[in-house]
Amino acid sequence: MNHAAAPHPFRPQPWLRVANSDRDKVVEILHEAYAEGRLDDAELDARIDRVLAARTYGELEAPLVDLLPSAPPRPAGPPPQPLSTSSGERTAALLMHWSAFPTFFLVPLIIYLAEGRRNSYLRAQAAEATNFQLTFLIANIALGATAFLILPALLFPVIWVAWLLLVFVGGLSAATGSRFRYPLTVRFVR
Repeated sequence: MNHAAAPHPFRPQPWLRVANSDRDKVVEILHEAYAEGRLDDAELDARIDRVLAARTYGELEAPLVDLLPSAPPRPAGPPPQPLSTSSGERTAALLMHWSAFPTFFLVPLIIYLAEGRRNSYLRAQAAEATNFQLTFLIANIALGATAFLILPALLFPVIWVAWLLLVFVGGLSAATGSRFRYPLTVRFVR
């Protein structure tokens, strides 16, 4: 979506329901604003959560209100480049994701704390990995506490296989420099 050509793409009919493709376009605009440094990690996550919860175009436009120009746009320059990450940072992120196999959340949490308040790719991926591992740990505790029931006992292998696959995919995604987000994760740290 070329948001430079349409300052407010949803204004004419804010009451209509949105499609997933519309949400994807808005998330793309938010990622561009993040890459330009106009949003920080926490604000990006909060706005994406609002976009994913939006049911109408009016709700979908709200997270963009201070990002899109209100006046006619200028001709666009070259497209903004995504956050650049060094190969060392990508490799560190890969190893950090895969460190969950022997250590669960400990190594990602240590890296997250070591990165401090820096707005870096490694810190963002460490926060994501820490959140996922803590969510996985809580799910295991909850299933273990209710294991005397049949359904929770049957869910153990399912969440373990999902955990193995997601940690593996998270590491591969980090190796490419993508901003990977684990599904069904409670965001404890940002």
